[in-house]
Amino acid sequence: MNHQTTRLSRWTGFFVIGFVLLGLTNQSWAQARTGAITGKVTDATGTFSTTSTVGVASGGVFPVSLVTSTSAPTGHVVNKLILNLYSDAAATVPQALRAISIPFDVSVLTSNSAWSGNNETELTFHWGGRDQMPADVRVRMWQDYLTVFSGIIARSAAELNPETPYWPSSPSSDYEELTPEYQSGDMHEWNVWHGRVNFDEYETQFPRFMTEYGFQSFPEMRTIEAFTKPEDRTSIFTPVMLAHQKNNEGNSIIHDYMLRYYGEPKDFASFLYASQVLQAEGIKIGAEHLRRIRPRNMGGIYWQLNDCWPVASWSSLDYYGRWKALQYYAKRFYAPLLKAGKRRGLGRPPELCASSTA
Repeated sequence: MNHQTTRLSRWTGFFVIGFVLLGLTNQSWAQARTGAITGKVTDATGTFSTTSTVGVASGGVFPVSLVTSTSAPTGHVVNKLILNLYSDAAATVPQALRAISIPFDVSVLTSNSAWSGNNETELTFHWGGRDQMPADVRVRMWQDYLTVFSGIIARSAAELNPETPYWPSSPSSDYEELTPEYQSGDMHEWNVWHGRVNFDEYETQFPRFMTEYGFQSFPEMRTIEAFTKPEDRTSIFTPVMLAHQKNNEGNSIIHDYMLRYYGEPKDFASFLYASQVLQAEGIKIGAEHLRRIRPRNMGGIYWQLNDCWPVASWSSLDYYGRWKALQYYAKRFYAPLLKAGKRRGLGRPPELCASSTA
């Protein structure tokens, strides 16, 4: 078995395997929540080629079988895993790392591709009024952050899994200063959705590696019927439907975009279906843009793959493993060869491009 070291290039978004540059532009995969990693999910990830990426968001508990498996049942390799360890899991980091601390076979490109110390914790220093905290408090917070994510976890990763690169946070530039002209590391884009801006916002972003972006939809009627009564299915704003939405304004956001792009659907069932098309068309804009700007950007991971309960969410597979429209779209816009057009305004011909992983 041929074992080599993987490293992550912060400037290009490439994964470097030995002396081979591996771009993840079109085969990147959605973030996956633990708790619903089923055979159906594995089958779904097996529909893509051998450079698919699965980002596993976890609080220190994750499916070891998913990490250590060499291929999906269909024979396609699910070869890249990014595991986020949140700050509340710091005490379990050595145990978690030991569980997956195995060398990998570069000949099949199967492994955990990178450890990410946390998800968005670095960004939280600018959220919720923390910028206004007393200077000594902010300094102590930052020192504690560095102790955990560039100290304890980084050393554990280097000791127990030296073949795999470690990244302190997602997104992060590994503490480099960034400007609009100079970008490194990875990026999350949530102006679409939380900021309620149009989908073409994606086309204004030029990251090195987009590790999170997404849009919600509802699951199909069979899944909705599993947790509702007929009276709950009169609107997406009934108490039960709102209870199965854990983003505070989620249903309102979907409704806002629906009116903007499609208008009001004729009934509840139509809204469920149209929400999936809306999600798929929106993410398609982002995914195709990220492929068109290669090699500036070499990766894109939409949030998220699956659900841990029946719910309206950003997933492309619902709790029962049923494919949403996005899953079908992803099979196309993550195909090895992408042929795509871009509208450039009235009276102007479309911009046509082709992108390949070759």
